[in-house]
Amino acid sequence: MQRTINYKINNIRAFAIVAVVFGHSIIIYSSSWGIYKTENVCQILDAVKRYIDLFQMPLFFSLSGYLFEISLKKDTISEFCMKKFHRLLFPFFLIGAIWMIPVKFILGYPGYEADNYVTAFLKLLMNTDSGHLWFLPTLFIMFIVFFLYKKIGRGRKSKIISLLVCVCMGYFHWFWPDFRIPYLRNFYQYAWAFVLGGCMTDEVMEKALFFLRKSKWINVIIFMACLTDTV
Repeated sequence: MQRTINYKINNIRAFAIVAVVFGHSIIIYSSSWGIYKTENVCQILDAVKRYIDLFQMPLFFSLSGYLFEISLKKDTISEFCMKKFHRLLFPFFLIGAIWMIPVKFILGYPGYEADNYVTAFLKLLMNTDSGHLWFLPTLFIMFIVFFLYKKIGRGRKSKIISLLVCVCMGYFHWFWPDFRIPYLRNFYQYAWAFVLGGCMTDEVMEKALFFLRKSKWINVIIFMACLTDTV
């Protein structure tokens, strides 16, 4: 059976990827970036980075929630976990172990000054210094939690309740206990975006995209607010 390609979703994916790549390419001009001190100053690019930061991760998690909702199959929990392990955690371990950590050591990353490879890898596992890979285990936790939730909660009412709970949880993400589970606080922070994506239907998606196309002035106002905040 031939699969139908959803070009709207592909376009949003492409936009999200370009936004993240561009945002990271100008991060050296961001006044809120605390990893390295930089003397490079550009208020426009600083404002652009602040603007991108407002939506880049919520957009990724919302897309994941939407695709999770429309493509969920009747897998067992073990089958589902294995699929997500191969798609998310395997790249996380592989890229972290053979690329991110070695490159940081080669470049003299300040966070590894008192570390060897083993302690750096433990920092990756425990989310004390996971770099740009933090979203992979966070997304894995989201998939597992909401897969289990789907076995319990049904219908539109349960979606609305879970969205409200996750919005409150995200607003106070720093307050909730993490039970010493790495990446759980990241789950608290962005679960609302995942659930919001899952609440989207094709009709809602169409209305949202139409609103964004017709309301470009909102983006201008937000960007000007980001620019003002950098002055």
